[in-house]
This record gives sequence, C-alpha cells and structure tokens, in this order.
Amino acid sequence: MGTERERAKILEQAEKNIKRGKLQDAINEYLKLLDFDAQDVNVRNLLSDLYLRANQKDRAIEEMYKVASYYEERGMYSQSMAVYKKIIKLNPGNIESSMKLADLYYTQGFLSEAKAEYSKIARGLMKNHRIKEAIFLY
Repeated sequence: MGTERERAKILEQAEKNIKRGKLQDAINEYLKLLDFDAQDVNVRNLLSDLYLRANQKDRAIEEMYKVASYYEERGMYSQSMAVYKKIIKLNPGNIESSMKLADLYYTQGFLSEAKAEYSKIARGLMKNHRIKEAIFLY
C-alpha cells in the first residue's frame, strides 16, 4: 500500500513520538504500518508494548493474541507459548489464554506443564461454579 520510503517516514515519526512521550500518536503511526502488512509481528509487538505503556491493557492483549496466533500458525510454538504466558500474567483469569497455553504444552509433549495448567484452569472454573467445564478438564 505504499513504498519503503513512506514506511520509513512513518517509522521515523513513530519513534519521534515515543521519544516525546506521545504514546497515542506513536500508536497511530504504527497502526499505519499495518496497512503495508497486517501480519507484521514486529509492529504488533511494538503496538502491544505501547498500549501497555499507555494503560490500554485490553488493546495490548488483543495485539498479543494476534502475535501468538501468528507464531502458532507457523509452527513457532515456543514463541507462541511465551506470548500466551505474557497474556496470562496481564490477565490471570483469562481462560481462553490458559487453555491455549495448556493445549500447546500438551501438543509439544510438555505433559506435566499441560497437566498443571489444565488443573489451574479447572480450579478457577470450580470457583466460578462452572462445574461441568471443570469436570471435563479434570
């Protein structure tokens, strides 16, 4: 959607905005970069960090999900697991992220980690009176 020169100008402006503490302006510049490549993981990682610095945790987590999915789709499971761990640290009650992490542990053969994660999810479900789902996990 644009030339490399345009992309470089956007990057330069985004970096200037960061140095000036104008986080939302930097975010807007990085969002423009996604017009060039919506799957640009580096930009999405930068966006998630900027959203966190700007106290926009939900938007940061949205970007992290996109990054984790990107890695998972390409067989980069350890990177995907690292991102899901980061999401869980930001939002410990998020069952979806915990399930994805547990599933990745399982498919990668980390059975004790998978079991621990599934058990943790099940305990959380029990606390929230979601008995049938907890039983399924156990």
